[in-house]
Amino acid sequence: MTNDKTGRDKIEKIAFAVVLVISLVAAQAVINLRSSIRLSAPVELSKSGLSVSVPQGSAWHSDDKWKFDGDGFTIDSSFITGANMGRSYARCRYILAAKQMTAQERFSEYASSLNAEPVETGQLAVKGLVVDWAKISDANEQTSSVPFEIMFGVCQLPEGRYLEIEVLTTEDEKGLAQNIFNAIIKSIRFSDNGLLKAGIQIVGDCRNEGLAKALTGREKQVSLFMLTDASNHPVGFTMDALAAEPNTESEVEAASYFYRRGRVPEEEVGLLHTDGTFTTFTWRVENRTGARAKRLEMSVNDQNLVIQEQDTEKEHTLNKAAVPEIIADQVLKTFLDSNQNSILIDIIRSDGTISPLYAEKAELAQDANQVIKVELLDGRGIRQQIYYDNSKNLIKTVFEQSGVLTRSTAEEIAKLFPERAYIILGRNRLFESEGI
Repeated sequence: MTNDKTGRDKIEKIAFAVVLVISLVAAQAVINLRSSIRLSAPVELSKSGLSVSVPQGSAWHSDDKWKFDGDGFTIDSSFITGANMGRSYARCRYILAAKQMTAQERFSEYASSLNAEPVETGQLAVKGLVVDWAKISDANEQTSSVPFEIMFGVCQLPEGRYLEIEVLTTEDEKGLAQNIFNAIIKSIRFSDNGLLKAGIQIVGDCRNEGLAKALTGREKQVSLFMLTDASNHPVGFTMDALAAEPNTESEVEAASYFYRRGRVPEEEVGLLHTDGTFTTFTWRVENRTGARAKRLEMSVNDQNLVIQEQDTEKEHTLNKAAVPEIIADQVLKTFLDSNQNSILIDIIRSDGTISPLYAEKAELAQDANQVIKVELLDGRGIRQQIYYDNSKNLIKTVFEQSGVLTRSTAEEIAKLFPERAYIILGRNRLFESEGI
């Protein structure tokens, strides 16, 4: 009996040792996989002039594409394995605009959000760009289930754009974060295509002209457009209005109404109060889809955008090329008068997101004097062609594969959409609207 027990003890010890060795080998294999740095091919961000590479392969996974996140774009890569060995990732974020801060202030703000602190800082230069970086470690390992090490970098690009680079690894892999970070930095390529600079110039010209110029002596201008689907069936309409206070160009109002019929009808009404240069404004928007309603109030002062929705408040810094969607047509008309062939501007949309918009002059069509091709660069591939007559009045907007907006009359729209006739025929009250 004693010999049997002794034999079992030896077997258990040997088995334990084997399991321990296998575990160590597996753990080392995972670390080796994670430490094997192989980057993806350069991933370009449309119309920005920027491309970067991120870790790919050897259990690193990336979709290899930039994703719109509301006021910028992100590309990332994560280390994926069945072993519970940490949470390594690499991420780059392209920021449309950011508040003015020193690199050290950005590092402190970022580290504070993680209950961490910068332990080392420095600079790297690559292809004419300068990346300020900080190494950040967990300030209190008791608060983190897995202690971490982060390399965080910021790179200022022309015309107020920023690139952030973030690499996180667990602390059992000392130096790995910096190695991956350095590899990503070396992959950055940027070529200024001049589109944003041209957009800033056009927006500045529109501000200098003043919004009231579009009224050509009238105190109010109202435009109606019929929306037809790809089969040319009427499915909705829009109504846009612009008004200025009599004998002054310092106070301008813009109003909009959108309606789309369907099993779940969609409506949106917006009212914007601004000065003639739209450097300050307040914009109230209500969107209703079926029984669901969403209300936003956006206000801008000195390039600082505040968005209020119910009990929440968000702040964004705006680029000098930023324009509220409700008056974007006025900026495009200024573009038509310019010698620029293509521009990039930032559109503040009615849902509170901010997206770059690319515009280029197109060949003339038979039924229009001037045409602009427009693409909203938010990843959805929304493209349209906007047609203008000799007086730069908008004739129609053709949405790629989804329908057409065509200039119409109040009588025609009221006849086709009797359920909203009271809004169309009472369009002079649009500026008094408090909601849908």
